[in-house]
Amino acid sequence: MRKLVTVRKIKDILPIKGADRIEIAVVNGWECVVLKDEFKINDVIAYFEIDSFLPIVPEFSFLEKTSKRKMGEKEGLRLRIVKLRGQLSYGLIMSYKSLERFFIEKDVVDEWTLDADITDIVDVIKYDPPIPASLAGETRGIFPSFIRQTDQERIQNLFDEYSDLYKDVEFEASLKLDGTSCTFYIADINEMSVKITDDMDIQNNAYFGYCSRNLEKVENEDSSPWKIAHSGIKEKMHKHHLDTGKNFAIQGELMGPKIQKNREKLLKPEFFLFDIWDSDKRRYMSRTEREIIVNLLEVQHVPIIKERIKVFQEFNNIKELLEFAKGKSITHDIREGIVFKSVEPIDGEIISFKVINSDFLLKSED
Repeated sequence: MRKLVTVRKIKDILPIKGADRIEIAVVNGWECVVLKDEFKINDVIAYFEIDSFLPIVPEFSFLEKTSKRKMGEKEGLRLRIVKLRGQLSYGLIMSYKSLERFFIEKDVVDEWTLDADITDIVDVIKYDPPIPASLAGETRGIFPSFIRQTDQERIQNLFDEYSDLYKDVEFEASLKLDGTSCTFYIADINEMSVKITDDMDIQNNAYFGYCSRNLEKVENEDSSPWKIAHSGIKEKMHKHHLDTGKNFAIQGELMGPKIQKNREKLLKPEFFLFDIWDSDKRRYMSRTEREIIVNLLEVQHVPIIKERIKVFQEFNNIKELLEFAKGKSITHDIREGIVFKSVEPIDGEIISFKVINSDFLLKSED
């Protein structure tokens, strides 16, 4: 799960041109605007990532005028990227003293340690936009344990480490599309931990399922994801499983009318595959393996910007990568960003990360 609030150390303090009361605090690769002289280099602080949904409590009351939102029936404070005196601020920095009550009341004072995930301690959850009616439906259960959920880490958390480790690694660069996460899977009910219910369509001991970002959904022919599944994906995944015995999941972006503002102006729901999880080997497939399944299922892949690029030779710092993330999407003038995946597995794993376009973050609406 995404670590929304972590204990980190301030790496640098930088001035903002023309600003007397504010400055920049650098945490890993993130730049946050803070009050001048409030923090100094090497201070240990709590860093809140954008899209954190904070409770409405006295500790966060200074955010109420600008950040108050509702997520379903729950009121809270949503952190977003902001621009102050021309400087982009990614998230929020707070001291232990400002958050001390949470630690004392929960008797977890010892958990204030460098790199600790304190998301639950400070009662923060991830902000998720409302689910459109066309994507809703009865929940079968939580996301299956034998499939990895989709959520690449942002480059700001990784650059210092990755720039040395993966300097000579070739990555594939693809568009990050602004839709909703969609996972279709095929699983042998005797090999995988599939919970069996009477309503399930089981063929040759295999079950085909659909999951949203966090939940598995009951089959419903009226919902957009199941319409996509019934367009040929379900049938072809069943056949491939019957022919090979392979258990796998295809993951992609579901886009179209009434989904995330439909910025690409699609006329009907469409599925863009971006990854394939091998449930038997417990890893993501390489690009070569992925291409075989894409052709077999006859699904469209997210657009590839560059087939091979040595990211950490091409770009010297995060600012250059953030600039590269800017540009057009499929039809929209502002894309969400770029996802990088290693062309081949590194020590058995596909290495991936995302770079979000700051222009998209500034202009996207609730």
